[in-house]
Amino acid sequence: MINRIIDFSIDNKRIVGLPTLALVGAGVWSMAQVPIDAVPDITFEQNPKALREHTEIENKGGNLIAGMYIKDRIQVGNNEVKALPVSASVKEGAKSFVFP
Repeated sequence: MINRIIDFSIDNKRIVGLPTLALVGAGVWSMAQVPIDAVPDITFEQNPKALREHTEIENKGGNLIAGMYIKDRIQVGNNEVKALPVSASVKEGAKSFVFP
């Protein structure tokens, strides 16, 4: 069976080659469509702060994997926000408690 497939492929190079080239072209095109942020953000703030956040993101393109970590910046500006230090949150089993 495999010998027949190999013989067919050798005898019909165009029939096998054109779909192969189409698949390679589709792969190159799809790689070009994936957004990659290759330019690092090298700005420095005078007083940087870090926080941990839980966010739900829609996976429209199917590029995200469960459990992935992302790095993001949240700009608040001059708005007041409610925030707690990490030490105020305690996790006990499946429950979380916040102590102000």
